[in-house]
Amino acid sequence: MLEWLILSYLSSMFWLYLMPQTREGAVLGVGTRKFIVWVALFPSSLVFSLEYNPKICRWLGYVKTSNIYFSCYSFSIYYLLCSILLFLLFCLFIGLRVLFPTSRYLKYQQMAKEATQSISTISSKPHIRLMSYNAFCRPPGIAGDSGEDFKDERLLLLLKRIGYLDIICFQELFDAFCNRRKAFVEACKLLGFQYECFLPRNCLRIPPRIIDGGVTIMSKFPIVYTNYINYRHCVYSTVDSFVGKGCLYARISLTGTFPNQTSNESHNRTCKEEESIVRRAQYLHVFSSHMQAGDRIGYPHESYHARIRIGQLEEMRDFIHWNIVDDDGPVVITGDWNINARTSMENDSDSFWYQDLMERLQDSPSSLSLLQQRRAQYFQDNKIYNLCLKDLLSLCHHGRHPITDGTKCIDYVLFDPRKGTLNAAIEGTLKTFIEPFRITQEEKEMYSFQLPNTLSDHYGVVATFVRMNRE
Repeated sequence: MLEWLILSYLSSMFWLYLMPQTREGAVLGVGTRKFIVWVALFPSSLVFSLEYNPKICRWLGYVKTSNIYFSCYSFSIYYLLCSILLFLLFCLFIGLRVLFPTSRYLKYQQMAKEATQSISTISSKPHIRLMSYNAFCRPPGIAGDSGEDFKDERLLLLLKRIGYLDIICFQELFDAFCNRRKAFVEACKLLGFQYECFLPRNCLRIPPRIIDGGVTIMSKFPIVYTNYINYRHCVYSTVDSFVGKGCLYARISLTGTFPNQTSNESHNRTCKEEESIVRRAQYLHVFSSHMQAGDRIGYPHESYHARIRIGQLEEMRDFIHWNIVDDDGPVVITGDWNINARTSMENDSDSFWYQDLMERLQDSPSSLSLLQQRRAQYFQDNKIYNLCLKDLLSLCHHGRHPITDGTKCIDYVLFDPRKGTLNAAIEGTLKTFIEPFRITQEEKEMYSFQLPNTLSDHYGVVATFVRMNRE
């Protein structure tokens, strides 16, 4: 029995070793593949030595009878030592969770307090700013080739830069095995982001999603309802099979957002029309997703994972329709989808995968009859309309796709106004733009000269929404 358990353990470690992501990066300052080899061989060797080495067995109180080693004590020294070791590891874990978090919380909150001086209140602004941003804050122990990617330092600097925003959709802001995300969220409350939700892990799936999806939505406006899905489609030969990637939904109430609208606008509508708009288009529906990774060192061409992402897109489309069926408010779909909108590094026109993405998201949902039955519970008509999406980043750059990640455009903010009173600004200073979040020389001198030039390997995509006049 023991031999089979060890063989299964070594097989799983070999599976991890062959994954493309393990060819680069580091864990706890050691190369990923070296770390996997150490984790695989050291415990296995120790178990074999304790089980089959006569000298060690005699020293631990074991006696050999008929080629079987058994303990001559009711509670052997071996199990006692294991219990003591586990207890010490538990104490160390508790100590790290109790002592170091306090320091992290204080640092984050101190930075947030300094940043609050330049923040205007939401009631004084006639528009809403939303950003989609891959924060590049992976779980603890996972870093780049140098073994350090300065997660805390980059989040501290990010706190100084996001106060002017109203809604932020984060990707790769992981919650697993660390309190970094919680400390960051608590600090953001001082900036006015009183509401948040995140995509949790799902250990009941096979294989278990032991790491959360890394997706977080923060808002200065009330989030009245949240929902999420974990994607069924996944490439099981990559570490994404252990990550709860999916789509996160936040229903946001914007009541009282625009206090400065003129009285003439309200008189242009009859009471019946106003009541209908409020009833049928009351909320802003925000969705954020992080899809299957790929197209990097160790991977074949991007088409390698195209079929998986197509499945995830269709899952997200059906999930969106299911959650907006009872309200006709505007829809915003954001995230890092790992689908390059550019044809190539030099050619910024629509790629084949981008065209397929837009077609599938605007196609009819799979469970159309169920959606019609559900809509009939809320409205007299049960007609389900397909999404009519605008790619705000492309629209504000004359149909082109600017780079958001290295040489690609894989970060999106799509918008459908539907029957709501919001529209996206596409001209002037309020149009959708790229936010690189560059690190200054002074900030490098303050923290470390090894800091990268930007806060993440992605750029943020910032969109602005204004009130429409419906006459």
